[in-house]
Amino acid sequence: MKQNKEMKEGLGLWLMGAGGLTGGWVKRQCQRPVCVWSVKAAPEDWSEGWVQESFLPWADPIPAPPIPLGLIIAFGTTLAQAGSVKAFRRIDLEMPLAMAAYAKQVGVNRVAVVSAVGASASSRHYYLKAKGELEEGLKTLCFSSLSILRPSLLLGSRVQKRRGERLAQVLAPLWGPLMVGPMQKYRPIPAAVLAKALLNATEMGKPGVEVYEGARLFELGR
Repeated sequence: MKQNKEMKEGLGLWLMGAGGLTGGWVKRQCQRPVCVWSVKAAPEDWSEGWVQESFLPWADPIPAPPIPLGLIIAFGTTLAQAGSVKAFRRIDLEMPLAMAAYAKQVGVNRVAVVSAVGASASSRHYYLKAKGELEEGLKTLCFSSLSILRPSLLLGSRVQKRRGERLAQVLAPLWGPLMVGPMQKYRPIPAAVLAKALLNATEMGKPGVEVYEGARLFELGR
């Protein structure tokens, strides 16, 4: 994919969620300096470019690193890992919104975020509802460029295994190709492709709000 002609050379990226499957691929594929915001200690091989906070930056502010080209949010958990819906919402909704608000405050103009296919603030399902509320919350911050990516099942090897995901990944090569037309938005997507889509969306910085799912998401990840 062609890079935006107005791309600002030399700027880095801020990444929230580098310890996850997609975030790890973002960091590996990115050609820019990456500033990783995290609540966890940095792995030894990630010492360079890792911003280690006692918490996340809005809770214990320090002078911000140089303003980046954009912020990528690939942050999330599962209900089983979080332990409760309240804890899940704290991680998947409240913390990303707080990070985005902090980024907006210090002058970040571009954001790309991993949401989910079917996300809706009016959903009765806790997961899709949280993702939908995250999308709506990000829209209210009025970034110059907001890219919302809605993947279905992610393909790739996680450090922390998720219940049912392993079987789904094994079966994905069988039923994935059958997802065509309106059903393509439910087609499994490799985490490496999703990461590339996040990077491309940030590089392009398309004005306004863009939602990518299905064929558009796969195209963005080329």
